[in-house]
Amino acid sequence: MQHLCTDKHGTAFYAMRYSPGSLLPDALPWSDDKYDCVIMSLLGDELTTEYAVSVADEVCRARIDYVGAVGPKGEWLHDIIDQSDVIREIQEGVRDKVLMTTWHNDVNSIGELADLMTCFDGSSKRLATVFLGSSDDYEMCTRTLREELVLCLKRNEEEEES
Repeated sequence: MQHLCTDKHGTAFYAMRYSPGSLLPDALPWSDDKYDCVIMSLLGDELTTEYAVSVADEVCRARIDYVGAVGPKGEWLHDIIDQSDVIREIQEGVRDKVLMTTWHNDVNSIGELADLMTCFDGSSKRLATVFLGSSDDYEMCTRTLREELVLCLKRNEEEEES
């Protein structure tokens, strides 16, 4: 988990590479507080249903209020998350939260991801981007995302001033 930046309203932006358990409170610097997240797969066609279900199950157990799935398989991943949420509710009788989900198939670059993140309207002051993929891809994407977020936030501030 890497802190990328914080906007002038106090929303902190983070990035992490998914691994089992990484979305749960014990793995997070803010412990048991709720947060929002955006999931971006860097796996392309290698994103399997089994892996997506594993991620979705963890999303549903985490303290996430709002999750957006982005990229070419965004809607598909979103549907799996929704199904996991319903199954958890029915099988475990868990009704402790409402998980808000969206998908954005048109977000296909890190620049587009940064644009989405700066206007993401979740309920938390923490927004984590969760990358599914290799550590090399994660490192490159995290560096680029930090740069793009700073540019987007600066552009948004300039637009607000004018």
